[in-house]
Order: sequence, then C-alpha cells, then structure tokens
Amino acid sequence: MALVILVSGTGFFDISLMFYDLYISSYYCEIDISKTNLTLSGTPFNDIFSLKIEEEYKFVVKDSKKMLFRFWKVPLFCAMNSEIEKSNFSYLGDEFVALLSLESDSGIPYVKDSGGRFYIVGDRGYLYQISSAISSIANNNEVGIISRDLYFDKGEYSFRSSYLVYFVYRNDGHNSHVNIKLADEHSPYKKVTIVIKDNEGVIEEVYPHLSTSFFSIPLVISRWLSEVFPNLTGSTFRKEGNTYLIEGISPKDKIIGIEILMKNVPILGIKKRDNNVAIITKVVNIFEDLLQLLRVIVDYLVVFLVIFLPIGAFIVYTKYGREKFAVVPKYLSFLPNRDRKPWMVNGVFMRESTDINAFVATLWDIERRGLVSIDEGGITIKSRKIEDLDEYELRVFNFITKYSSKEAEVKRFDFNGFKSLVDEYYRNSQISELQLIKEDFDSVVSYSASDLMREFVDRSGEMVLFKICKITVIGISVMFLMLYILSKVFLGYIYFADLFWKILGFVAMSIVLLLQPSHLFGRWKGELYKEKLEWEAFARFLSSFTKIKEMGFDRVGMDVWKEWFVYAVALGVGGKFVENLMNLGLEIPVVSSAYYSSLESLTDIYNTTSSHVSSLSSQSGGGGYGGSGGSGGGGAGGR
Repeated sequence: MALVILVSGTGFFDISLMFYDLYISSYYCEIDISKTNLTLSGTPFNDIFSLKIEEEYKFVVKDSKKMLFRFWKVPLFCAMNSEIEKSNFSYLGDEFVALLSLESDSGIPYVKDSGGRFYIVGDRGYLYQISSAISSIANNNEVGIISRDLYFDKGEYSFRSSYLVYFVYRNDGHNSHVNIKLADEHSPYKKVTIVIKDNEGVIEEVYPHLSTSFFSIPLVISRWLSEVFPNLTGSTFRKEGNTYLIEGISPKDKIIGIEILMKNVPILGIKKRDNNVAIITKVVNIFEDLLQLLRVIVDYLVVFLVIFLPIGAFIVYTKYGREKFAVVPKYLSFLPNRDRKPWMVNGVFMRESTDINAFVATLWDIERRGLVSIDEGGITIKSRKIEDLDEYELRVFNFITKYSSKEAEVKRFDFNGFKSLVDEYYRNSQISELQLIKEDFDSVVSYSASDLMREFVDRSGEMVLFKICKITVIGISVMFLMLYILSKVFLGYIYFADLFWKILGFVAMSIVLLLQPSHLFGRWKGELYKEKLEWEAFARFLSSFTKIKEMGFDRVGMDVWKEWFVYAVALGVGGKFVENLMNLGLEIPVVSSAYYSSLESLTDIYNTTSSHVSSLSSQSGGGGYGGSGGSGGGGAGGR
C-alpha cells in the first residue's frame, strides 16, 4: 500500500504539502446555471441564463496567519443585505463578480470590494481593531475571515460564499461559450470538487482546466487514465443526468477553471460576437491538451534526468574515473620525478592550470640555473641563454624581460618600479595599457595545462559525460522551444513558462558536472596516479617540521635544499618550508627574505592590476478560449 501511495501522483502531492505552512485541504465549488429574470443597475434582463457560484474553502494552517481569504482578478461588488436588483454595479460593460453571501464558523467574515470599501459580517466585537487590520492589510476584491485576536493558530478553518458572475461570453448564433477561471494564483489545493448543475439542459460540453496529479496531468487527458489507473491521477470527471462532477487537485498557482459550451442561449454577461464558437472551443482544447500532454512528458523527463544525472555521473566515474590502487607513504623525503618542471607539478598534478606559485617557482628555478638573480627588490637578468627553456618558462622569462628597465648595461625587473607603472596607468585611466599587462600576467599566472592533461589523463569518461549532457540538454531545450513557439503562436500566451526554470536547473547541473576537474571522470595513465600521490606526500614532508629536522641539513646539502625549495613553492608550501628551515637554523642564503619579497610583491602587483582593470572597465560600462483565457482568476491563501 505504501508503494502505491509513493508512486502515485497524489502520493507525491500529499508529501509536497509538508513543505507549506498553509494549504487548502478541500475546495468545493458549485456552479448553478438557471434561467432568471432580474434587473441590474436599472437594466432589465428577462429569460436570461445566470451563473451563480457557491464556494467552500477548508484551510489547514500550520503557522499563525492573520487572514484566510480568496481574491478575484475582476472587480468585486458586495450585494449582501439587499436585493441584487438594488445593487449598483456601475458600468455593465465591464466584467464583475457580485458577492451574495459570506459566512463562517471559524472566524469573522469580511469583504473588501473593488473600490476599497470593506464590510464586516456578523460579530461586531473588537470592531476597531479588526477594521484597522482589514483596512491596512486586505487587498481589494477580497473575501475572507479574520480571527477575533487577529491570528489564526495552527488548526483547520473554513468559510463559505456565493456569487453572481457577470463575465464575457461568446456567441455565434448557434452556441454560447463561457470560460470561468476560478483560481490561478493560490496556495496548494489538496482536493478540488466542482459540481455544475445544468438545470435547463443547455450544456453541450464541459472542458475542465484542472490538474489531477502532482505532475499536473490535464484532466481531459486523464479521463481514460482515471479508469485504468485511478491511484495515478486521483481524478474524477463524470456526468449524472444534468449534473457534472469534476474532482482533482491543484498544486500551487496552477489554473482551476471551467470552460462551458452551451446551446444558443443568452447569458447574463457581456456578449461578444464570434464565428464557429463550437469548432474553435473544441480545437483549442484538443490542441491545448496535446500541448499539455507534451508538457507532462517533458516534465517527467526533466524530473527523471535530474535524478538520473548524478547516478549516471557516478556510473561514468566508476567505469572511467576510479583510479587503480597505489601504495604511497604519507611522507616522501625525495623528489618523485626530477624530470618534472616545477610549473608542471603545480599546473598538472596539483591543479589543471597554473597559479602565482607556478610563476614564482619558475623564477626561482631559472635563478637556480643561473639565468637570473633574485633579491628583495627585484630580479636581475644575468644571461640570455634560453635555448633550454620550455614554452612556459620562456613566457616567464619574456615577461620579466619585457617589463625590465636597463640599469648600467644590466636589465632588471624592479618590483616597486613595476608597481608604480601600474598605478600610473590607473591614475591616467590608461585602460588599454593595464589590460595588456593583465593579459601578460594571466599568460603566466593562469597558464592552461589542458593540452598536457591529455597526455597525462585518459579523458574517455569526460567525453562520455559530455555527450550525455549535450544530447539531453539539446533534446530538452528543443522540446521546450517547440512548446514555447506552438503555445505562443496558436494559443496567444506562454503556457509552459514554468518548465523553463526546471530545465534551467537541469542545465545548471550539467554545467557543474562538466566543470569538474578532468581527472574526476578520467583516469591517470600508467603510473601517473601513483606519481600524483607521491607529489602530495612530498608536499606533506616539506611542510613537516619534524620530518625536516630528522633529515638534517648536512645529510642533504645546499643544492638539494635549494632544489626542494623550488618544488615547495610550486606545491604551494614554500612559506611553510622556509619557515621550518629558519626555525631549525638551516637558512638558505638569499632565499628566505627574497622568497617572501618576490611572492608578496608579484601577488600584490597582480591583484592590483586586476583590481584597476575591473575598476576602469566598470566606469566605462553603462475572455478567450483555453485554460488561461477565462474570466475571474485569483485564488485562496493566507497572510
């Protein structure tokens, strides 16, 4: 039994109600169509068919509310306490709803009409306090109930009301057509019951616009489903004599409406001449139901994909991304692979692109190889023998060469001088020069190692995931676009806009997955995964005061310490490594103070350049047919 409830649409809907602090447990509506004679605003209407609506709302309050109400999106007039013929409805060329009665055993009924006038029904105690609340809080065209102490505590409450409606209806000399929208902006309705009484036998067809499950299956489509799978739809639509019974549910802000095709009879309302009323009504509803069915399919599909995508990603990871088991000690006291350049360790094994540490580590590496010398004030170029430099190292060397000044036949990259140049460009609003420096900086600070990653990582899983996301995103987007165009062109309104946010959520999930590191859904080739773990173990060793102390300075030698220092910078632990050496009294000549100066200066200049570019850049920028065509609208809720 539990399984049936969970897989049924109504079961899902019942679960969803847990997340609302108010919902309507039962909405009962009775529409009475009868021939009548009456006079409105001095205008007589004889042998005309009127539509009277009786409603009952049962609210479930889980958090305190001041008012429980229903509102209309057409003018509301109060016709209680007097004959309907004596009420003044001003201009009969506009649609309106006339309130005939309002009662409740749960609170004090009130009404606020289209002109902002409000009326309190029954109990007159606490009149000032209640009047003040209604006047300031209630909206126009609203009926409802208010508690005597101004707050409804947790519990169940109800009120009943009745109306005479004066809506647009269409007539072609053969049929009359009226479209009543009972709600379209409301709290969830757990149960909806609509009874239509055709006292004179003038109805030819009824077209309900009502959801019948959590996934909003159109009620017309679910007629045959309800016969085969009553638990799935939770709906009823049947005719007994001259009475129509419609039952269903309504998630938050879904349309509740009734479209009625009648014989050629006059209806109390505003008559609009039209052609082929019966044909248009049937075609529009059939077309709308087909679009609704397609919307439901897309809705189910998006929900399925949102659930499946993480599962599919896990399957792809299991097949293509899970690494082979490798045994590596927690601390490694030697270079895992001396052939790896520092920037490569930073940009491949620790990240997928370089950062400022790769830039600084490469500077210290070419310093170790005799091309430059680094001190607290800047970098001096000592040699132009760059034949052994790879592409990234050449970028670094060219960067400091480009922004160096000549001092006594020696080119020198001065930290303070370069910072002053950046600030001068900013003061003079020379954005193009600043952007050029930013681009040069990015080429060494954020150097992409994607090409190199292809040599190191088997990216088959990433490609499989990309194809899955690409096919599903394109397929869902095309279906949504088709729904959008068809509904916009043929129905005149966008009926499926709510799907946009669900699809956008799925697209966002796909993008998040595709932005993950390539090795998450790929696998390191050969023994490279083991090497990656060894670099991480080596970084832990360089950060450990105890392990460095055990190693000892004399056992290693100055050249090895300097080499390890370069890789410590690349691994992002340069500061901790230098600090450990200084605490042990094992200071490397020149390195300690110059390292901090170079890292802090270059980081500061890079951040300042980015900030200046961003700052300068921002300163330069500078009553028809179908479910949504009915009259009325509004709905029930609380505040």
